[in-house]
Amino acid sequence: MSTRTHNGPRPSASTRAAAQACLARMAARRSGAAHQARESPAAMARGLARALLADAGDASHLSLIKGPGADDVPDAGLAAAWPLRFGGAEPGHEKPLLYFLRASAASALRAACWETQDRGIILNLAETTPSRWTKGVMPDVPVWLNAYLPCTPYDPASADEARAILRGALQALYVDGDAGCCYLTLHGDDAGADPLSEPDAQAAWRGMYRIGPASADARIRLCGAGKALSRVIQAAGWLRRDWGIDSEIWSCPSYTRLARDAGAADRWNGLNPLMTPRTSHLDACLNGDARPVLAVTDYHQPIAGQIGAHVRAPFVAVGADSQAREHARPADAQWLVAMALRMLG
Repeated sequence: MSTRTHNGPRPSASTRAAAQACLARMAARRSGAAHQARESPAAMARGLARALLADAGDASHLSLIKGPGADDVPDAGLAAAWPLRFGGAEPGHEKPLLYFLRASAASALRAACWETQDRGIILNLAETTPSRWTKGVMPDVPVWLNAYLPCTPYDPASADEARAILRGALQALYVDGDAGCCYLTLHGDDAGADPLSEPDAQAAWRGMYRIGPASADARIRLCGAGKALSRVIQAAGWLRRDWGIDSEIWSCPSYTRLARDAGAADRWNGLNPLMTPRTSHLDACLNGDARPVLAVTDYHQPIAGQIGAHVRAPFVAVGADSQAREHARPADAQWLVAMALRMLG
């Protein structure tokens, strides 16, 4: 999941079986009628929790924490992770843990990580309610998430992206035995996105995937995370209609994972100059040509900007503070069009 190695015992057979049971239930639910509703990421996660808890077998394979503010999460979960931490379970025999909460401050998220001993999947519903802050969290939250190496943060744009990331986290943490925890911020808007193919789902877990086929006519690459992706797509439509400029669109659920992975590849290559170079996921996606890259986030600009050092092309990052730092708000599609035209000269 991250550049860190696993520090504890490998997952036991029972842990792997529990995770695989959850993965099988997710696959069954995805193929059912509920998937056709194109629900929001938050609705998908809540519905998945209900589906897992409704089945007695699945419920025994899952620990569900209903943390502060998660009032619309199934009641069968625990109110805190402390009983799991001090319950005396033998190491290596853990069950997959889903921790729902509504937290706007980094201190609350740090407390959740401390409760769970930096293990599990943390699902923040802060973006589903109105807030004075973009994405429902204080500006220190994305900064802390970026700096806190045991946690890998994601900002999925659609229900299918969130589902792909949950699948990846279950596989990585509880089957493969990776260290750390996974964090998702879940918004409540229906993205109306098409279902992801399996290769795109795997690429979303790694941090980014291309929407639509590659285009030799595209003059600029537009990247968006979370709810910003819909405005990126809108801006691409305006560029084509009004300016005759084709764009290549990429969804980037985790700029942080992309930057960490690229940094790890660069370090390994620098220390092993005689070995076959390692290629990061970001490098494989974006560094095949020199077309400009515009990366957009609804967090502050440095979150998208952290991949800039690893992009070998003209690069600009846009965040909620790019238009007016004293009144942070998400960049609208018109602003993205203006930035793209500026990059193209």
